Amino acid sequence: DSATIFPDFGQVTMSFVMKDIMTTPSTMNGVTINRYRVTFRRSDGRNTPGVDVPYPFDSAVTFTIAPGGTVTQAFELIRHVAKMEAPLAALRSSPVIISTVADITFFGHDVAGNELSSSGSLGIQFGNFADPN
Repeated sequence: DSATIFPDFGQVTMSFVMKDIMTTPSTMNGVTINRYRVTFRRSDGRNTPGVDVPYPFDSAVTFTIAPGGTVTQAFELIRHVAKMEAPLAALRSSPVIISTVADITFFGHDVAGNELSSSGSLGIQFGNFADPN
């Protein structure tokens, strides 16, 4: 028997909020997100990519947030290739759990062309867990 490796997805919800709440938003304030970066870190300081944590990666995702709107979007959080590389590949035959924090930064621009970014973090536990299905 051989296992099939799947990526894991995250979900982000972004809302449009003006910096100056006294300003009325216009269509020129719409924001388009077009890429993101994921990096992993551990609280114990062991953070060497490909040894202690998965490699960081950039990827593409595109969605637009209209003035006053909210958007929820799925994105790839753990690539399937990361599960075939160190340190995650070793977890297939190990009871070890690797506790990490994923730092995720989304990049984009507004309609006027101004670059912007938004960041957040998410705790992730890597291990050889049973399939819940």
